[in-house]
Amino acid sequence: MTDKSKMPIPDVHSLTLKVLRLCRPSLVPTPSLQLEEEEQVRPSGPAQQTSDMMDFEGSGTSSMLVLPSSFGKIYVGETFSAYINLLNHTGLNLRQVILKAELQVGASKIMLVDNSTSPYDAFGPNKNQDFVVSHRLSEAGNHILACTVYYVNPGQLEQHKSFRKFFKFNAFHPISISTKVMQVQSSFFVESEIQNTSSSCLFLESVLFGPADDLTINDLNHADPSNNSDQSTFGDKKYFKPSEVRHYLHILDSAHTDAVPQSQRSLGRVEVSWRSNMGEPGRVQTQQVVAQVVPSRDIEVYVPSLPPHLELEVPFRLSCNVRNCTSSGMNLRLVLLKAKMSGVLVNGVSTQDLGHIPAHGSIEVLLTLLPLAPGVHPVTGLKFVNMQTNMEIEVDKICDVLVE
Repeated sequence: MTDKSKMPIPDVHSLTLKVLRLCRPSLVPTPSLQLEEEEQVRPSGPAQQTSDMMDFEGSGTSSMLVLPSSFGKIYVGETFSAYINLLNHTGLNLRQVILKAELQVGASKIMLVDNSTSPYDAFGPNKNQDFVVSHRLSEAGNHILACTVYYVNPGQLEQHKSFRKFFKFNAFHPISISTKVMQVQSSFFVESEIQNTSSSCLFLESVLFGPADDLTINDLNHADPSNNSDQSTFGDKKYFKPSEVRHYLHILDSAHTDAVPQSQRSLGRVEVSWRSNMGEPGRVQTQQVVAQVVPSRDIEVYVPSLPPHLELEVPFRLSCNVRNCTSSGMNLRLVLLKAKMSGVLVNGVSTQDLGHIPAHGSIEVLLTLLPLAPGVHPVTGLKFVNMQTNMEIEVDKICDVLVE
């Protein structure tokens, strides 16, 4: 058996440390009673207020508020707030009382309270000191609130004592944000997919895209962009239900046409702001959205519009826009290669002298083509020859046409 007289006596401290998370109350859920239309009674006059209360309770919640009985859930983007209390529960007059509270997230530490520069020199019996700390959470995962207390016990031999307490909690992602980037010519189309991954309904305040300094943005998430309308494409629907997914689209263009070509380009960040069902604000911002830049060719061909109907073995004209993407002028010749055409062939002359196209300039070219087979066929076989350097540039496909 163990001799209890030789067991170490636990160190009893003169200060008590308590920590409480500060959060807003929630509505009390109530069972919803569904009534048929003929069973519903709509009073008027003084009873109208009672009827409105019945409607509120029938929605699944009551007008009563309940205080939180546990830590609950906290999400990235919300502000973590805590109440810290120090109490001297002894009859001693403590000195040099210091509290340090820091929030540990991974390898980083954020200091929330540190009164080491001005400690409490006189901390008498039953005296207590309150602290309120807050910090906006930017990362998901484990968080540790580490509180360290230092103090001096009075007496002939002043004892410098200290103790630490740790409070752990998890932060969750309330909103999942994923982006897709598509490059069309010199423009970047950024699609942002936003999903409510929390267990409660959120109130979306804004979904913004902060572009890089050298980019201009066109927001396509308004009902009528031409009139600068503030109405969203989702209408007045601000509530974001759990597991609901929404898509937002932005177009980014370079503000400088003479920018140096890069293999990658930082476009900006997506920022989402919301409020919880009790009004607590939250905000989250993504990392930089990076696009893999597709290098532009020296010559690009675009088809602005297609004929509405194409009949078999009936010639048609196709208008093309040929653009010189280089910083110097070109004297171009267009050659249509019949060997690389299928379904739709050139009708008539297969060579055209386009003349001089200035730097970053364009010219309209008409092609006369003949469809020989029904179905969907690509328009291919275009070759451009720079008459100054004899350099040849082939364009694989400019569009697809439907032959009936």
